[in-house]
Amino acid sequence: MYSLLVPLGARERNYFCHKTIRLHSSTFPMSWFINVFRNSLGRKLLMATTGLFLISFLIVHCAVNAAIFYNDNGRIFTIAAHFMATNPIIRTIEIILVLAFVAHIFQGFWLWRLNRDARPVRYAYKDDSSSSWYSRSMTLFGTLILLFLVIHTSNFWIPNRVNQFLYGEELPLY
Repeated sequence: MYSLLVPLGARERNYFCHKTIRLHSSTFPMSWFINVFRNSLGRKLLMATTGLFLISFLIVHCAVNAAIFYNDNGRIFTIAAHFMATNPIIRTIEIILVLAFVAHIFQGFWLWRLNRDARPVRYAYKDDSSSSWYSRSMTLFGTLILLFLVIHTSNFWIPNRVNQFLYGEELPLY
């Protein structure tokens, strides 16, 4: 049961009064959250949020990998890489990262399909002057990043995780 402040008609004495209404508890609290992602604006919000999360991961990943350039024969890099590979919080964020990556790809395709289906008859002339080159080439960059991630994870992440699972230790990456 929820108590709402409901406006009454102008003829009533109190303009606002508390009115108790009965709502199904399993649908009301999260229904607004689910409904946000049913329209294109909410989907774009999810796309942007997962994109920012992926960029933040990329910044941290590059910062840890930049430790390899410190002139100490890879000691700081090894410490940082060991921390990132064995910390349970980071390992949990890894799972969230994969889910965000899949959600980002799915939402990208979904938004592309909604945009394409919104106008089934194509324009005779395509005017790209209002959009930047970066926004027109997002698909190309996304495909290149996906290709890089497949190669990168198959060369580094997957062999290291398999070695950790089988032998309990990390591969020497330096």
